[in-house]
Formats: sequence, C-alpha cells, structure tokens
Amino acid sequence: MRLSDERAWTCALASIVVMAGTLASARPAPAQEATPDSTTAGPVTPEQADSIRAQLLRPSAKPGFDAVDAVGLPFMILFLPVRAVGFGMAKLIGFGMQFRPQGPGLLDKLAENGILVGAATIGPRSGLAAVVRYVGVKPLFADAAFSIRLSQRYRFGVQFARGPDVITGGYQFLRNAQPHFWGIGPNTTQDNQSDYLWDQQNVALVGSTQKGLLKLNAQIAWDDNRIGIGKDSGTQNLQDVVPPGELFGLDQRLRYIRFNLGTTFNFMRVGRFNQEKGVIVQLGGALFRGVDGNDSDFHSFDLSLRGFAPINPRQQLAWQLLTEITRPDSGPGVPFYQLASLGSVRGVRSLRTGRFRDFDMAALMVEWRYEVWRELHEMARTESFLFFDTGTVKDRIDNMRFDELKYSWGFGFRVVAPPSTAVTSYIAFGTEGPKFKLTLATIF
Repeated sequence: MRLSDERAWTCALASIVVMAGTLASARPAPAQEATPDSTTAGPVTPEQADSIRAQLLRPSAKPGFDAVDAVGLPFMILFLPVRAVGFGMAKLIGFGMQFRPQGPGLLDKLAENGILVGAATIGPRSGLAAVVRYVGVKPLFADAAFSIRLSQRYRFGVQFARGPDVITGGYQFLRNAQPHFWGIGPNTTQDNQSDYLWDQQNVALVGSTQKGLLKLNAQIAWDDNRIGIGKDSGTQNLQDVVPPGELFGLDQRLRYIRFNLGTTFNFMRVGRFNQEKGVIVQLGGALFRGVDGNDSDFHSFDLSLRGFAPINPRQQLAWQLLTEITRPDSGPGVPFYQLASLGSVRGVRSLRTGRFRDFDMAALMVEWRYEVWRELHEMARTESFLFFDTGTVKDRIDNMRFDELKYSWGFGFRVVAPPSTAVTSYIAFGTEGPKFKLTLATIF
C-alpha cells in the first residue's frame, strides 16, 4: 500500500471515531418526569394508564432484524470496533462535560449582540472557512469569511423577509485562491494540473418564495471577473502553462449582466425514524450578457434529480442525477471558469473538484445507507453508506460515450441531527487513486 493510501485510511478512521463520540454525547437525554403517584400502591389512575399506553405504543428505536438486514450484517460487523471506540469516547466526553462552566458562553453573548460566528465552505477548493456575520441592525447585514486555503469572502447589504418571501440586495467580493485546472474535455491527464486565482465581485438583487411543494427564486446581478496567479505553491501557475490568448477568460477581465431563475419541486417527506422518502427536482437557468466592451454572451441550464427509497427503518437507497449544459450565444464563447465541471461532491467523489470541464456534464450518484447508531430519543443518528458514482463531460451531451465515463466507489459515514446539523466523511476509490473527504454537510 502506498503512503498516500495509508494516510487516507488513517484520516478516515480518525474522523469516524471523533464524529461518533461527539454525537453520542452532544445531546444528553432529558430527565424523565415522574408520573403522579407513581410510587403509591393502589389502582392505576386514568392519567397513569395514558402514560403507560403511550410508552407501550412507542416504536422501538432499533427495529427487529429482518431478511433484508442480512445483506448489511457483514458491513455492521466490520465497523463494530469503530462503534465501540466511539461509544467509549462518548462516555469520556460526557464525564468531562459535567465540569463545564455554567451560564452563557462567549458565542451566546456575541449572538445576543447580533454577531454570529460559524464555519462553512465559500467556494471551489476553499476548504473550511471561519465566518463572522453581523445582523444587529435589521434589515442590514454584513459578513466576512477567511478559509484555510486563503480564499476570502466579504458581503454587505439588506434583507427583507415576510414568511416564505425573502428579498436580498447587496454587494459581494469573493476570492477563490486555489482552484485547479487540467484542461477541457474528458481525456485530460493529472499531469496537466495547474492553479489560478479567481476574483469575483457582484452587485445583486435576489428574491425567493415558496408555495406548498414549489419554491421559486430569481436573481439579477452585475458580475466582474478577474483571473490572477494562484496561491497553491505546490502547483504550477495556469498562466505559465497556457499561451496568451489560447484560453478565453484567462487574460481578460470580463463583466456581465446575469439573470438567474430557479425552481424546486419537493415531493419528499420525512417518515418514521427521520427517514427521507420521495423525490426532489431542481431546475435552474442562467443568462449572461457581456458589458463594458465584453461581447461574450452565453447561457446555462442545470438539473438535479434526487430520490430516496427506504428499504426498512434502518436501510435506505438514495440516488442523484446531475446534468449541466452550457452554450455560447455570441462572441468568443464561454469563459473557462464558467464551463460545466465534474469531480468531488459534484459527480464522481474520487476525483478532485473541477477535475474535468467542458460545455456539458452528466453524472449519477447512488448510495446504500445503513444506520449503525441512533440517539435514544431519535434526535441524531449515524449512517454508514456504500456508494457508486459515474459521469463524464463533453462538448455536447449527445456526444458522450460510455468508454469516457469516469467511475468511483467507496464507503463513508454520515452523522445527522435534524433539522440541519450534518457531518459527512468518506473515502473514495477510482482510476486516479483514493481520496478522503470530511465535510460539514450532506452530499445529497
């Protein structure tokens, strides 16, 4: 086994142990209230009977073993040592939490004054970023973010919300410090890797609303794009690889008026044990019109189709179909950084972010999920999953060939605490070697 493989496995197991231990103690079970006269001998009162009946009717947190579970039994046995270590760490963390200081902490005090602190990703290959947001004087807002890979984001504006209707207007500056580029088409090689810096700024007006299962959003924006020297010291600069004038967007500062329209049809519902069931369809389109001497006009369309099918209360099949189509309308074409891309959480997980680019992209991601742990009161759970991905890029989607498909397979863990908390860790294998990823979000 190569050294990179050993590091990937070590990182995967370490993150799994930490996630399992932390979640097991993150939500302590509430103290059970004593029922009236529960220690007094005598006949059962109507109130006590209702309490007993509710407990008897409550479904078990761990359903009984059935025939389908036999498929996942080897998988469950394989990770039994990891679960044991995780529960052991949870006990230690719970013991340590008994001595935590009482009263609100620093973050609570900051939030009371309108200052919110968190972590997120802010762009392609940004890595984890610290985010500080100020909302103390509504409807004004401002935030700043800085990532471990030197990406930066600064925003300010106003936001008006009334029920499901939200209107936001403001300015944003985003620096993607280390995006990578390997060329255009499905046959580029890893040796062609280079990096660049992408500065984006825009002034935008965004509106969204929701009516039942349908959600609509629209945006109009002025965009300014500039490409510079990348910040990844271990990778060659794109400007040193591509001759001047050969790659549209590399040597030009491009400004556009952009129109976006998107819609989401949510036919998913959450059933017993917080299991998703159903389909989510997302459609989006963007129209770019060049301004300030830029005669490049183009448009794009993207589709995301996600499905969730429970097998039993502990197992689930999930899948996602992704398609993106980009077309030039006039002028020199589409800037290379606006082409459809394939790689990482967008399509094939064993590939790096943006590994393949072209006008069109199509991908399919499939997961078999198996629950390995659930918090007693069903407030959080840990799922293991096996996955298989495939996809490719091409100048036109009808020109895609089966022999150009890229593949990825692997396994991972997902910690979910509805409605919003999620941590996903996985290791993926493919033709370009293994890849480990830890993200504070679900893949789909």
